[in-house]
Amino acid sequence: MRRLLLVVGSIFVSAFFLWLVLRDQPLGEVLTRIRQADGGWLILSFLLAMLSLWLRGVRWQAMIDYQIPLRLVSYIIGVTFVLNLLPLRAGEVARSVMARRYGVPIVTAATSILLERLVDVLMVVVLLASSLLWALSS
Repeated sequence: MRRLLLVVGSIFVSAFFLWLVLRDQPLGEVLTRIRQADGGWLILSFLLAMLSLWLRGVRWQAMIDYQIPLRLVSYIIGVTFVLNLLPLRAGEVARSVMARRYGVPIVTAATSILLERLVDVLMVVVLLASSLLWALSS
């Protein structure tokens, strides 16, 4: 029963936010644009997003010494991304708390998340530097 309420509540919340986004847009134009979208690109972007979440799950699972199964880690990462839309990266705090529910010490979870963010920043800097070098050499 609890799961059913969660699903129904999720649908209502999603419908409400969809309505907020589209309330000032002509519905006919929105439907026309959706019909014009290339399905191949939509499927490819969806698959790449899922691959990204899965790879992030693999990386984080290794950082927490495989204490949580990959399926649950991927779920936690997905929840983190949704909650990071809230201020102050609330998803990262939620990830630490959720990991604790599966036996990972909160300090270990928080430290792994901090390390993960540092790796992300380092990768952005490396990609930016290599892009600038490539652009300047052209």
